[in-house]
Amino acid sequence: MAALWLVSASAVSAAPGTIGIAAAPLDRALTALAAQTGTDIVSTEPGLRAVAGRRLRGRMTPAEALRRLLKDTGYRAIPIDSRGFRIVRAPVRVVRGGGDIAVPRHADRS
Repeated sequence: MAALWLVSASAVSAAPGTIGIAAAPLDRALTALAAQTGTDIVSTEPGLRAVAGRRLRGRMTPAEALRRLLKDTGYRAIPIDSRGFRIVRAPVRVVRGGGDIAVPRHADRS
């Protein structure tokens, strides 16, 4: 399994900053977020490039920007330390009653 390392070497600021990320595949959007915020973002998830990342604009903390960027993608961010996050697949949720299974809308096709 290939590792995807999206790392920025500068220090993280927990204060809100101006974020401007164009809609792009999620791996590229995460790379842009790391560069703009100085946050270390790492993942070994091969499906990130197959997921559409949304446009993100405004003043927010790196954690809030990550939360918004990953919303409804099937991925979530886990804090590693004060400088960074690891991106992992969000758990699949089973809906009780009808026997339906809720899966992320990007559903890996590999």
